[in-house]
This record gives sequence, C-alpha cells and structure tokens, in this order.
Amino acid sequence: MSRINTKKKGAFPAVFFSRSGFTLAELIVVITVLSIMAMVTAPLIKVAVEAVGVHTVQAELEETGNLVLAKLGRDLRSSDEWKIDSTVSARMSLSSTTREDPPSQNYTSDRFIYALQTADSTLRVTRAATFYTFIPGKGYQTRTTSYDSSLADNVKALTFECLAADGTAALACSGSSGKFMNAYTTGLSAYTVWERIKIRVILEKGGQTVDMETTIRPRKTAHEAMRFP
Repeated sequence: MSRINTKKKGAFPAVFFSRSGFTLAELIVVITVLSIMAMVTAPLIKVAVEAVGVHTVQAELEETGNLVLAKLGRDLRSSDEWKIDSTVSARMSLSSTTREDPPSQNYTSDRFIYALQTADSTLRVTRAATFYTFIPGKGYQTRTTSYDSSLADNVKALTFECLAADGTAALACSGSSGKFMNAYTTGLSAYTVWERIKIRVILEKGGQTVDMETTIRPRKTAHEAMRFP
C-alpha cells in the first residue's frame, strides 16, 4: 500500500509574528524622557534665538550710526559755511558753492539743514539748491529746487560740540572757509577758532542702545568763527 504525499510542492512554512509591543510603563518612561529633554533644550533654543535677534538689532543700529556720522562729517568738511546749534535742538546748517569749469560762469549754491525730529526719532535733511546760469547779454538766470527727506530712523539724540585749540567748548558755533570771512568779522569784537566739531549720535530700538561719536576737522581750520550769544 503506497502512501500519498499530501505536502504541497512549493508551499512555505508558516511564519509566526510576535504580538507583543511596548508596555504602558515603557511608553510612560519614553514620554517622560522626551519631556525632560524638551524642558532642558527649550530655554537654550530661546536664548540662542534672542541672542541672534539682539545681534541683528545691534548691527542695524551700528550701521545706521556709521551712515549718519559719515554723511554729516563729509558734508561738514566740504562746506564753505557752517552753523551748529545743540542748545535747543540738534541742528546743523551747511552752505557751499560749486562752480563749473571755465569758461563757464555757471554755479550752484547749496544749503543743507540737518535736524532731529524728537517726536518720531527721525533725522531729516532739507536741501535747497539754487542754480545760476549765465546768459550773455541777460545776466544770471536762477532756478531753485528743494526737497526734504529722512536720513535715519531710531535716532534718540544727536549733539554737536565745538572744540577750540585752547580747550574752549560750546554747543553752538558757526564758521566759514577763508573766502567768506568778511560776513563773520564785520562788527564782531571777539573770535574763537573752532578747530574740531564733535558729533555724537545715540540710536535706540527694541531695548538696544548704541552710542557713537566722531570728531571732524572742518575745512581750513584756521578760520575764525563767532560764538553765539
């Protein structure tokens, strides 16, 4: 009597999977560990983010301060006449004349006024330019343009200090290059030679404060200037 092979050809043996998983106690331990790690790292992440924010604001204020000092210093050095008053408000007036190359007789008279608007901490600049065009047989024809614009924001304070070689200092003064001296010497009994102008700017934003200053030597420092009464 022959046996019948009931085993199917090509059949795979049964595979048994374990139905066991994490126990409730293990899940609680994992959740607890993750919570502790989150509590430890969260303050570190917050500090890092705040540090980046502070550095960004600080860098922005320093960039603005450098812009203000460079702009005021450059214009003060190149001006023919200047007038500064920090006794009431931060204010600097500059005047200069630019002549075209000969044989042209045309020239431009510029006047800049820098003033701090304390209400919104904005440093504004006003420019009035008068263009003189010489027309043979008719003389000079004039054309005037002006504009007012914001130079910098977040300016908390702006001060100017006039410094003389003998140690004299004042918050208000005026001066000019040699060719304009007659307008300042007429009727004056006392003169002070202002050799340097110290400009200080304080900027503030988001609780961060930047205090910067520079000292400018006006063009032709041997000029005489009147001291405001």
